[in-house]
Amino acid sequence: IRLTVASTFVLLASLTALVAVSVHYFFSHDLAKQAAANQFSQLVDTVIERADKFDSVGATLAKLLSQNPDVLEAASANKVHPVVSFMATALENHEHLYSMFVGRPDGSYLQLTNLNLSDELRVAWKAAPQDRWLEYRVIHSEQGSILEKRYLDGELNTRLVVSEPTDFRANERPWFKLAITGRVKKTPPYMFNFIRSPGVRYTVKT
Repeated sequence: IRLTVASTFVLLASLTALVAVSVHYFFSHDLAKQAAANQFSQLVDTVIERADKFDSVGATLAKLLSQNPDVLEAASANKVHPVVSFMATALENHEHLYSMFVGRPDGSYLQLTNLNLSDELRVAWKAAPQDRWLEYRVIHSEQGSILEKRYLDGELNTRLVVSEPTDFRANERPWFKLAITGRVKKTPPYMFNFIRSPGVRYTVKT
């Protein structure tokens, strides 16, 4: 039990697409019309303010998720993980968030993705119109490693489950190795492959 408590990693992924789009718009349109120093200064202040807000929300939710006792329950096939309800509420209340994660030292992994974030995301995951969430989990056992994708509606009812073999291991990912106990760390910005949008991740070790 001590090993599980001390080694469970929680990861929160937060999109920064809104900031990126705003920066692009102001530089290509607004500054092209009026390249005044004060407007540029206001733009910088706005971007910094939004970035600080994202950091605050990301760090707070990562800590709250790490303190949720349900994260200690290992993922198992054939049922929605109990921490998914908390994740769904957090994602629903923060529209810029892409997904929330839990990774474990044995390489297992649990992720809830907000499918309403973009049409591109729905296409990439082959989601149906009635799907609201995607619960994405990796389970390791003596029989092998399985990736399970569970498509959920707004009430967290399962519509479809798709399983396939996988070699994904959470404990080998950079964000897993970055995490430290009691302090939220943020990854450098990078491109999220499925939605082709820049983002960062917030991770903490409990």
